[in-house]
Amino acid sequence: MSFNLAICELHIPDLHDFMDVAVQEITNHFIVTNVVGLDEFYSDDYKDDITILKECYLLWLYQPNEESVVLADRITHPVIRNYRKIIDNGNYIKVDIILVDYIGDEMVAIVKTFWLRLIQRKWKRLYKERKYIVKKRIATLRQREINGNWTIGLNQFPLFRL
Repeated sequence: MSFNLAICELHIPDLHDFMDVAVQEITNHFIVTNVVGLDEFYSDDYKDDITILKECYLLWLYQPNEESVVLADRITHPVIRNYRKIIDNGNYIKVDIILVDYIGDEMVAIVKTFWLRLIQRKWKRLYKERKYIVKKRIATLRQREINGNWTIGLNQFPLFRL
């Protein structure tokens, strides 16, 4: 199992149908639209694919049908309730770190970027706390010289724990 960079989108039964997969299991997964190679990633060639995919979504969502009803007002997903908010997010179509899996002949993704973002958020908060402690320690350095220990709350750095 190897990790790849790829552009993924959620499977939409109205848009993608069920392709060649007999089971409806694909509805719960991200579909791999494009696998991005490292040379393509470093040269920013993948950004053209993202732009085209976003334009296709806009055309599909906001093109009125024969009853002059815009599809975006009626879009639903059989599993995800807040699907409309997800696809309206400007950051919906992006490059993710994924693990590729196959359901029938279709390439689906298990998105791993999520965990990286959680760790980054946790580390950012921890770093902010550590900077605060260092700043306070500088202010209370004279008190440590007199008493021999730091003020309560400044004696330990917070540790990284998940």
